[in-house]
Amino acid sequence: GSSSQAVAVAAPPRPEPPMPIAPDALPASCGVEGHPRTWRAEVEAALCEVQRALKAEDSVLEAEARLGELLTRLDAPGGDRDAVLAAMDLRSSPVFAGVAARIQKYEKVGRVLDPSSFKLQWKREDAALWVNASPGATWFEYRLAATLDGTLGEIMVALNEFDLAPRYQPQLVGPPTILGEHTRNQFVLRSLISLLMLRIEIMVEISRFVDTANGVLVEHVQPPPEGTPLPPKTWQNKRISVNAQNIFLPRGGDRSGTVIVSVTHIEVGVRLPEFILNFVINQMAKDFLDNLHTCVKLAKTPGSLWQKRLEEDASGYYAQLRRVEQAAVKRQECSVDNLPGSEVFERPWRITQDSKVGTPPVAVEAPCDARDSDAASKVMLL
Repeated sequence: GSSSQAVAVAAPPRPEPPMPIAPDALPASCGVEGHPRTWRAEVEAALCEVQRALKAEDSVLEAEARLGELLTRLDAPGGDRDAVLAAMDLRSSPVFAGVAARIQKYEKVGRVLDPSSFKLQWKREDAALWVNASPGATWFEYRLAATLDGTLGEIMVALNEFDLAPRYQPQLVGPPTILGEHTRNQFVLRSLISLLMLRIEIMVEISRFVDTANGVLVEHVQPPPEGTPLPPKTWQNKRISVNAQNIFLPRGGDRSGTVIVSVTHIEVGVRLPEFILNFVINQMAKDFLDNLHTCVKLAKTPGSLWQKRLEEDASGYYAQLRRVEQAAVKRQECSVDNLPGSEVFERPWRITQDSKVGTPPVAVEAPCDARDSDAASKVMLL
C-alpha cells in the first residue's frame, strides 16, 4: 500500500457534528423577522444567513455566492455612503475573510485542469499518468486521471467512514483521526501507515468543496496550518509532507461513472535516482487507483457495512453528493480523453484576497477597529 491511500480523499468521522467556519458571534440582527431597511442591516442579515448555511452543510461555494451577490450590489456605481460603509463592514468581517481564504484553495485546485508542464508517462483507455520531477530535486509530483465505475457516494463511503478504514487498508495503524477544531468540509487528518520496516506518519489539512451547480467534488490537501495541535515527533515514525488536489467529476450527460483528476506533490527530503523515482511514482499511482476501485467494490457489495452506511446516510453527506451528480447531467460528458478545462470552476460571483484592489476609499472612515481594517484591505470581489 501507499501513503496516498490515506490522504487522497477523506471526511470527518460521521458522529462529529459540523462546526461554524469561524468563531464569530452571530450578528445581533439574527432571527429578526422581515426585510432589513438599511445596507448595514442587510449585511448583518447576510452574515447571519451564511453562518447558518455553513453550520448546516459547510457549503463554502454557496456562502461565496451569497456574499458575492451582496457585495456586487454594494459596490455598484453611484452607491451612497451607507453602501460604502456597509461594504467595508462586509469585507472586514471574520466570516467574509474565512470564506475568502478557503476559496483561494478552490481556485488553486481549478488550475489542475489547465495545461501544465507535466510529461505523459503512460496512457490507456481508462487512465493516464503524467509526471513532473526535476533532476536532483528532493520532491516530485504526478497527475493522474482515471475513470471509475461508481457514483460519488460509492467512491466516498469507504473513505468517509473512518472507523471502518483498517478493515480494507491493513497497512493503517488504527483509524485516521481528526486533530483540533474542524468543520464538516475542512479538517486536519492524521494517518499512521506501516510500510515494510517503516512507520509513515501523514498529517494534512483537507478542504472539500461540494459544487452542486457545476456538478463536481473538489478536495485541496496541504500540510496543517500553524497553530494546529500536532502530536510530538517520535523516532519510530517518519513524518512526510503531502500536497494534493483532487477533482471528482461525475461523467455527465447520460453516462454513468466518475472521472477523477488528481495531482500529488511529495516532499521526500532526499534525492532519488531516476529509476527509483519512476518505480515509486508508478507504484503510488497503482495503489491509489486500486484503493479507489476497492472503495467502489465495497460499496456495491450487497449487505456490506459500507453499503449500509451509504443507505443510512446519517449526516446527509451522501444526499449532498447525489445533488452534485444531478447537476452533472446538465453538462457535457467528460472522460480521460476528454477532460474539461477550468471552466468547470466558473461561477457568477468570485471573492478572493488581494492587497491592491477593492480597498475602501481613504476619505471614508472605517466603522471597524484597527485590528479588522488590515483584513478589510486584503479582501476583494473579482
